Formats: sequence, structure tokens, C-alpha cells
Amino acid sequence: MVGTRVGVVLVAAVAAAAACVPPPPEPTTVRITTELVVCGGVIPPPGEPFCRPPSRGSRTVDVVQGRTVVATVTTGADGTAEVAVEPGTVRVVAVDPPVYLDCDDATTTAVVNVTTPVTQTCTLYAP
Repeated sequence: MVGTRVGVVLVAAVAAAAACVPPPPEPTTVRITTELVVCGGVIPPPGEPFCRPPSRGSRTVDVVQGRTVVATVTTGADGTAEVAVEPGTVRVVAVDPPVYLDCDDATTTAVVNVTTPVTQTCTLYAP
């Protein structure tokens, strides 16, 4: 009889603990855009910018949450890709960029039920 009561109490405790576990977060989407800015090269005429306007292109990037790479994607020819992630802070980091490119680590906060944009830019400093 005592064993039965202990078993019932144990089952009730496990059920109560399971009820307290929050559901996993809903995935959301991050829209990544990769851009290339070229600075330098031929000296522009007076009044013209030293850096050209950004252009989009394909690049492989890691999508990082915390210290974990949650996805590695290659953006399309239009420089964009979409990735499902958990809500929270997301970093986009270029994967093995050539030494002549200076690539930033773009950061954003992914929000549930919203496609969050983030732009990762690499700059080429031409001699």
C-alpha cells in the first residue's frame, strides 16, 4: 500500500514537472543579403565617391546563434537567402573570405512570425 502511494506521488510529480516545461520556441526566418563594396582603384573625378555603391553577389555565410553555427548557406546570384532560426540574436559571418576582403559580422534579432532582414557586407580595398 505504501509503495502504491509513493508510485502515485511520483507519477503526479513527474506530470507536474512536465507541465512546467515550456514548449520549444517557434522557428522564424532571417533574410540574409550579402553585399560587396569596392573602394579605391582608379581615382574618381572630384565630387565622386571613393567607394562604389554596393553590389550583391553570392557568398557562403555561417548563421550563428550564441556560440553555435545553426546553418551554413550560400546566397544566390541576387545576394539573398532565407534561413529558419529560433528567435533571438543572430550573427551572419562570411565563411573563409579571401584575405583581400574585409567582411563584417552582421547582427540582428530574429522575431517570431517576422522575416527579419540582415545585410552582411564585405569591402574590397583596391590599390
